[in-house]
Amino acid sequence: MANTTWYLVATFVAAQKNELAAPGTATNGVLTFTTSNPGSTGNAFADLLIGRVASFAQTSAQPKFYNRYKIFEPYFQDDWHVN
Repeated sequence: MANTTWYLVATFVAAQKNELAAPGTATNGVLTFTTSNPGSTGNAFADLLIGRVASFAQTSAQPKFYNRYKIFEPYFQDDWHVN
């Protein structure tokens, strides 16, 4: 005789993030790497890889951006065994 167990699991996520930003501004931020800074490797890409940032700038102004997303993740499992 066979035994079976069924599992049905679901996850639903709805999220939003409201951001203030003006067109043409660096809302996500701008990292600058300068090879002339003390402690620089002399290579901007190498500085990026090891985290030596010369400067960081981020602006915030009007209008608003409404970032929204919804995720639905169903999962089904059949646990079948033969005795």
